[in-house]
Amino acid sequence: MTFSLNIKYILTTMQIISLNVLLRYYEETYKNNSKYLQRYPQENVRVDETINFVLNLCKEKAIICLQECSKLLLNNIKNVSSKDYNLFTEIVDDNPEENLITLISKSYGSFKKISPKTELKGIASGILLVSNDNCLIANCHLVPQKHCKKNVNVLKAINDEFECDIPTIIAGDFNAMYQKVVKIFKHKFSVPFFSNTYRRTQLDYILLSKNSSYDFLKKTVVYTDFSDHNLVKVEVCKYT
Repeated sequence: MTFSLNIKYILTTMQIISLNVLLRYYEETYKNNSKYLQRYPQENVRVDETINFVLNLCKEKAIICLQECSKLLLNNIKNVSSKDYNLFTEIVDDNPEENLITLISKSYGSFKKISPKTELKGIASGILLVSNDNCLIANCHLVPQKHCKKNVNVLKAINDEFECDIPTIIAGDFNAMYQKVVKIFKHKFSVPFFSNTYRRTQLDYILLSKNSSYDFLKKTVVYTDFSDHNLVKVEVCKYT
């Protein structure tokens, strides 16, 4: 999609946010000297600070995709967001202590949860799909390629899942570097470069299908001190 200076009227603007909020269990299990656990010895404090940060960043209108969400975070964000957002969730690997959460501003209309068209077990730690028949939104946390069988291509399997017969947004932690994501998704999706979202690499993405009438207006990486991932945010606009 190409931005045109001749276009005068903005019909719609939309904010999309993605953040891996960091499941405390993983940090406790794999990081002996975690700076996040040292900074937040009480998990409820970290959870509430995370929720306040995300909701204040986008005010009342956004699509918010969160990964590695604990039951505590799920319950707390449900309570404070219910006025402005519809909430969708997916349990990861049959473990109620880990969830994907997608929040969609009620001003964006009514959405419903749908099932993937293919079997993605072992490829996606979780994938949450919602649609209103005019747009499909995928929130995913992908398994690193090194943890999958050699005959399985994680990124290709996810790309193949989406036919993009309607505008499609994929957001989440892909556990893959930018060059690999571009190579697989570039024919169907616009793949913005966010720079570092996890340590010194980009693992988090927001992709927009090329059949969409939306254009990227602004993209942002927001540093967080409560998660090992930074938040990524795009603002898109629809022109006439």
